[in-house]
Amino acid sequence: MESAPGRGTAITLLFPRSDEEQAVHLIIKPERAPEGAGERILVVEDDNDVREMAIGMFESLNHTTLIASSAEEALEILEREDDIELLFTDVMLGSGDTGPELAEKARQNLPGLRILFASGYAASEFYHGTPFELGALINKPYERVELAQAIRVALETARA
Repeated sequence: MESAPGRGTAITLLFPRSDEEQAVHLIIKPERAPEGAGERILVVEDDNDVREMAIGMFESLNHTTLIASSAEEALEILEREDDIELLFTDVMLGSGDTGPELAEKARQNLPGLRILFASGYAASEFYHGTPFELGALINKPYERVELAQAIRVALETARA
């Protein structure tokens, strides 16, 4: 490990060579993102830059977005607007609220509302103590194609 003021820290890891064959992992991504049909999506994100990036992606995928920067603001919108098809929320919101808490409150008034969570945390950390039935999860950072696929899955998932 090397560290120098103003230059940062560099860590070098050396691993012994393995005699085992290397596995080849292919990640196949579709060339085109599945586009929406104007579905109304409430985007809840407390970080301005992340929110603007997400909104741009949603709109480029042909979705109509409503915007909230907090759980409180999102709940106010959900009280006024009863035709929102998807709640897209960060797992951890800056005001101390969480996406799962918001989702539970939203579902009290709109039981059929689909939920898509976004998180920079590992999925196992997110789901620790969180009911799986709340919604789907996409990890940050995500690409446009990944977001499009996650939206499609969330919208096509039937809710009781």
